[in-house]
Amino acid sequence: MMKTIKANELICPYCGAIYSEKEIDFEENKDNEMICKNCGRTYNYNVHISYSSWKKED
Repeated sequence: MMKTIKANELICPYCGAIYSEKEIDFEENKDNEMICKNCGRTYNYNVHISYSSWKKED
């Protein structure tokens, strides 16, 4: 299984079409499956959100 690089947007692994977070219906896509609006192929995706914090300099 080949995965695309980690990115800030969802990228179709077949044609490279880029989707913003606003274009993904997470409720509808519970199986993490997306149909590309550009090439029509179906692919799977994962979403990982991470947070970082640090002290402000005085």
